[in-house]
Amino acid sequence: YGISGGAAVTVAVGEWKKNDEDWTADAGYVNEGDLVQVRGYASGSFSTTVTVTLTVGGVAGTFQIITRGYSASPTTFTFTDQTGVPLSSTITSNTITIAGAETALAVSITGGTYSKNGGAYGAGATTASNGDTFTLRHTSAVGVSSIVNTTLTVGGYTDTFSSTTAGADITPDAFTLTPTTQGLPSQLVYSNVATITGINVATPIVVTPGCEFQVNGIGGWVTTGTITTGQTLQVRGLASARVGTTTNYSVTVGTVAVTFAVYTALIIDTDF
Repeated sequence: YGISGGAAVTVAVGEWKKNDEDWTADAGYVNEGDLVQVRGYASGSFSTTVTVTLTVGGVAGTFQIITRGYSASPTTFTFTDQTGVPLSSTITSNTITIAGAETALAVSITGGTYSKNGGAYGAGATTASNGDTFTLRHTSAVGVSSIVNTTLTVGGYTDTFSSTTAGADITPDAFTLTPTTQGLPSQLVYSNVATITGINVATPIVVTPGCEFQVNGIGGWVTTGTITTGQTLQVRGLASARVGTTTNYSVTVGTVAVTFAVYTALIIDTDF
């Protein structure tokens, strides 16, 4: 409105059309009562403004197209918690893949390390884009029934990988104790050295009277004490004073008892 004759029209950074005519970027003319409309392309970047300007008879009007800001978070991802893990052991999570990121997102970790795209494990800051993979790792707790948490933050999203150690296990793997020396009357007979495994706490050792043991070959021979996984156990017991007799000693580690059988051999006098 407000023009008495045809008015020149130009458009910048877009297109315009008059009434029901086709869209164009070329200059043209309008008359009183004509309807005009403009359009333009949104920017290829986030949070960016594109301004289309239509000038009619020297008077300019603008149309602004503003792109939205990028999402600060990727699509949600989940690390699967683990239970019943061994004590003081390296625990590795499942691998997650980043998706839904609209820009490179900052990555940080607490309580452990990560591997990005199968690379070396580390804890330094990095960035993540779509298709990147992450695997977490930490050392499990030193105590039974205890939790360790590792938290990965990607942009505005966070997930925690947890491992919980198993409860107390005082049932060792199978082991045997057999004499390694000949049993002579009323003399000490020594067993083999057995390595105890399969337990996850200090486990008590109980022996019957007349029997003693030593853990890891250190210190004196004792009748009470404990052992942990990976340590060695050796026992000794008195042979009977009567030849041809077997003395059975019970050696119990946690919930497992074995027999240390000492046979008293006949003494052969070579002088006769």
